[in-house]
Amino acid sequence: MKPGVLHLDPSGERFVPDPRFAKWFPAGVNTLPLESDDNGRFWFQVRRDDGNFEVGCLDTRGAGPPTWTPLPEGINAALGFSGARSLIYVHEGQREFLWISGTRSTARLDLGAPIPQTAPPEVVISEVTRGTRHWRPQSDPLRLAFSREPLRLLFSSPSAVTAAVKYETRLLGYDAKWEPAPSPEATYTNLYGGPFTLEVRARDPLGRTGGVARTTFSVAPPWHRTPEAYTLYAALAAGAVFGFIRWRLGHAERERLRLSALVATRTTELATARDQAEAANRAKSAFLAAMSHELRTPLNGVIGYAQIMQTDTRLAADQQERLRIVQLSGEHLLRMINDVLDLAKIEAGKIVLRPAPFAPAELLRDVAAGHAPAAARKGLAFHLDIAPDLPACVEGDAQKLRQILDNLIGNAIKFTATGSVTLCVTRGNAGSSPSAPDSELMQFSVIDTGPGIAEADRTRLFQPFEQAAGASGGEPGTGLGLSISRALVEHMGGTLSLASEVGRGSTFTFTLALPHATAHSQPATGAPHVSGYEGPRRRVLVVDDHAVNRRLIVDLLGPLGFDCAESTSGADALARLTGDAAPWPDLAILDVRMGGLDGLALTRALRAARRESGMKILLMSASVFTYDREEGREAGADEFLPKPFRTAELLEKIGTLLALRWREAADRSPPPASDPTTSSPIPAAVRAALREALAQGDLEAFRVALEQARRAHPEAAGHWHALETAVGGFQLSRLRELLG
Repeated sequence: MKPGVLHLDPSGERFVPDPRFAKWFPAGVNTLPLESDDNGRFWFQVRRDDGNFEVGCLDTRGAGPPTWTPLPEGINAALGFSGARSLIYVHEGQREFLWISGTRSTARLDLGAPIPQTAPPEVVISEVTRGTRHWRPQSDPLRLAFSREPLRLLFSSPSAVTAAVKYETRLLGYDAKWEPAPSPEATYTNLYGGPFTLEVRARDPLGRTGGVARTTFSVAPPWHRTPEAYTLYAALAAGAVFGFIRWRLGHAERERLRLSALVATRTTELATARDQAEAANRAKSAFLAAMSHELRTPLNGVIGYAQIMQTDTRLAADQQERLRIVQLSGEHLLRMINDVLDLAKIEAGKIVLRPAPFAPAELLRDVAAGHAPAAARKGLAFHLDIAPDLPACVEGDAQKLRQILDNLIGNAIKFTATGSVTLCVTRGNAGSSPSAPDSELMQFSVIDTGPGIAEADRTRLFQPFEQAAGASGGEPGTGLGLSISRALVEHMGGTLSLASEVGRGSTFTFTLALPHATAHSQPATGAPHVSGYEGPRRRVLVVDDHAVNRRLIVDLLGPLGFDCAESTSGADALARLTGDAAPWPDLAILDVRMGGLDGLALTRALRAARRESGMKILLMSASVFTYDREEGREAGADEFLPKPFRTAELLEKIGTLLALRWREAADRSPPPASDPTTSSPIPAAVRAALREALAQGDLEAFRVALEQARRAHPEAAGHWHALETAVGGFQLSRLRELLG
């Protein structure tokens, strides 16, 4: 059954909602308890929105809507926590009363009389106790000694006899917030300091508060927090600090004496170790110098005669190819020896840059052409990406730059199984740099699609004799290429960096600032182009204690028209020149390292003689590690050439020293039947395609395009033969000349 005001149905069988009441308060509103005067007034209790109960009167006697008048707040508060339990309306004579019963009290309300007004409750602090001691509040503040026992302050309100009074307290000097007190007392433990002021106030059921009662007291601190105790603490701390300082000073003096003795011992040990290291370094240098000489001397003969024999037209093509393999193998061994020597020079601080003008685009194409065949043999695509606005000529050590690029590209080809290798060169603007206002900033990048390099291997990779874990290549190596390349780049003012991702390839990048230079003339390039020289016959004296080295130079220069003489030692050459009345040679080629009178001593002796005025001196040595170019210049040498040497290098230096004008080799020209001047010209489209392949530096692609063009246009046989001859000798300048 729904709650509300109900009355018995006339049938007597059920209760139904009272229509008078339901008009204003629908069924479902809790109206219990309920009382009525039978004239349209109802007294009942409802629950307010704040959760509290409220008893009031609903007057429905007027014509308009009913009015709700709550009973005084004090009555509602005095009934108890659940409000009214019952309501009884009593009419006695001319007076009306309403009896209200709650859990705490029962009240009789005279409905015709006004409600008496009461004063707000007052409160009195009656006593202060701690343990068995008691104090009465007084005008002067109480001064209490410190104690671990709780301090209790008792208070009460006279209004508590007739109404429910609630207390609130706060302790000024400790907390200024009012807090409800569950009982008429305030208790504190471990309280000291002050002064403190306890304030107490009472609140009646109507929410009114009376006056505030207060008392002031202070509590002495415990003994360990007294000023005397703090003074003692400070004295003890000062004594401890003083004692610690004395101990530390003594300890520091003892440690100083110990370290002085240790430094003296270590200094002696370091001096001994330094002497041993210097002795070992000298032994290493002597060993490297000896090994360099002993290895490079026979290589000089192997590589030199391989070059000579490749120019012999009596040999078949397969024989020349085998000689080319012999030469390449010797040069590979020479590169490995040079790597070890370069590392030793770097460690010894003997790397010297020799800047000279060079054309960067030509150098890059030559480098690319040298590596394109190796890439093609592995099925790799080799790309040369050169910025179109590179300067025509810069100044720098082209040999060192070529060595860096050769190492980086060679490693990229060696460790890349599939994909491509790219040499990318771009330019920047270094003109704004105050350190190099006339320099050209060039960035070199070698990009491959190889296996990549793990993070753990990147730092170790630049150490000597180290390679990446799991790296495998088709050719053996010393593990020195990257170490030497980084040292050379840093020596040239750049930094070699690596960016790599495992499985996606690697990119080695460095940037160099190269000063601008004017265009330079190209030197003579190699024996295949030279058959002799113009002008009078020149005399050359070759002084070397190794017969193979002497015969190699004589066999190279004799067919070119030089009058060559040999000497087996420095003493023999000096005796011949000083005792012979014949004119001195135009050029003396001297080996630096010889028994008895070596090349430097012989140079000094020749420069000191009276009859040496027009002779040029070219020093040669396989001991490149110990040779000092400055010492050679001071001795009087005009030029130096390391062994083994290329025929082109030797002819270039001789041509420069003697100011020769070389003649092209007539016997290397195509036969008359295939003369390019008598055969049909190369079609323009084919010529353009060949020039494009040559510009990319991919000689293998150039050979394929050349073979296709030769089959498609046999009428230009003379041109095809000349191009095949030039590409077989890697003569890039000749190829560019033939293709116009």
